[in-house]
Amino acid sequence: MPKLKEIEINYEDIADLVRQLSPKERIALLLSAIGIEKWKGIVYAYAEKLAKEKSFDKLTEDNLNRLLHE
Repeated sequence: MPKLKEIEINYEDIADLVRQLSPKERIALLLSAIGIEKWKGIVYAYAEKLAKEKSFDKLTEDNLNRLLHE
């Protein structure tokens, strides 16, 4: 397990702390950790994967709403 300043990192503790954040705070944390451009790529790739799984030709607003509310 990696050490930071000779302190052992417990990833479960970190996960517990992150779960306590609001969704907006979680997104802000991710954006600061991985950067906005990489984050956009991850979101777009995930949306495209979902669209293919649901056999949508285009990811229209209606299709996106159906994906998000299933």
